Amino acid sequence: MSASIDVAICGGGLAGAALARSLLKIPHVRVRIFEGAPAFRESGAAVGLTVNAQRALRSLGHDLWESFIEAGAHQSHGLRLMIGEGKDAGTHVCDVASDTPPFIVHRASFLEHLLAPIPAGVLHVNRKLAKIDDSKEKIVMEFEDGSTAETDLIIGSDGIRGRTRSYILGDDSPIANPIYSGWWDIRNLVPAQKAVEFLGSRSILEPALWIWIGTERFLMHDVLDKGQTVQCVGAAFEKEASSEKLGTALDQEKLLQTFECYGSFGEGMAKILADQEDPTKYLEWAHEDAPTYFRGRVCMMGDAAHAMTPWQGAGAGQAIEDALILQALFQEAKSPGDLDALVFAFDAVRRPRCKQVTHSSLEVGYGMTGMRGIDAKKLREEVFKGRWDHLINIDLNHHVQEALELMRNKQSADK
Repeated sequence: MSASIDVAICGGGLAGAALARSLLKIPHVRVRIFEGAPAFRESGAAVGLTVNAQRALRSLGHDLWESFIEAGAHQSHGLRLMIGEGKDAGTHVCDVASDTPPFIVHRASFLEHLLAPIPAGVLHVNRKLAKIDDSKEKIVMEFEDGSTAETDLIIGSDGIRGRTRSYILGDDSPIANPIYSGWWDIRNLVPAQKAVEFLGSRSILEPALWIWIGTERFLMHDVLDKGQTVQCVGAAFEKEASSEKLGTALDQEKLLQTFECYGSFGEGMAKILADQEDPTKYLEWAHEDAPTYFRGRVCMMGDAAHAMTPWQGAGAGQAIEDALILQALFQEAKSPGDLDALVFAFDAVRRPRCKQVTHSSLEVGYGMTGMRGIDAKKLREEVFKGRWDHLINIDLNHHVQEALELMRNKQSADK
């Protein structure tokens, strides 16, 4: 069967690559990825997939799950939340996902393995989107190098500051660009023995993703590589922090001041975080809720649509859920005439879901950084109780069927 629907994915990160892999399975869809950078790449060290995202990735195809595992994905540990300061320091708050822990993978490796089976003719680099003309039968994309391409539908997976979001919401929209969430973080990976030496205790090697709650502060550590490496993360809430987009240098003195509320443990963690070539704090950016994920025949997914804070580790998983819904809708669509109903249905099911997850992540962040108090019982029973249920217990089959029903109803109404 020759392809009857032409799809352009703008942005070749994890979201775009996963979607492309899933759409290449559909004979009547022709897909191309246009990446603005000179090469396909992912920034950041690791990405985690909670159990809902694991199910979504498997549903996209066993081959995508195999790419995930071949990229080095491994099951991590559940979260163990602890009070980190004050008279109750060391008090256990609660455990999360101990029975269904996330899988962790290096971002760059996962992207490499996702892209590997994609035919070279599908992949286009140095194609940063500049303009969109949706006034003709085919959408015309103009790139910054002056080249153009035509397509039936654009799917923006071009990240938190992508062009497609500003096109959909309007260049002058106050929510087209991300906002600083108020938090910054810094992380480091160190050999296990070095971590023990800094902290003077082997307790840091106990298997769990340990989270220590402080007043507008957060410390986390986890063991990787079968106990050979310790990942350490520190974060703080500073609403008036620099608005620079890129990272800002930190020194050991600043880190010691930031985490002094944790006592000797904070001192050790600060020294671990400073023990790297260029200690840098990165501001956490997020989007405000978009009123729509599409405009005409242009829609957005992943961080372009719903960049969120990292407190529930849900961002990558929501992008994979996006891809699952789009795959199902493209299997249903048979011609370009079905695309209006497709983007309508995608928006109708994914926007409320992602809004819920985005807001939940914020609330978890407030709890994990002591902005809902440092009382273990209150945090356990009022802030964190049930907070992960909606995220991990979604019925993905129902979610897909809901989208398909909405698409069919829209098609019938438009006839």
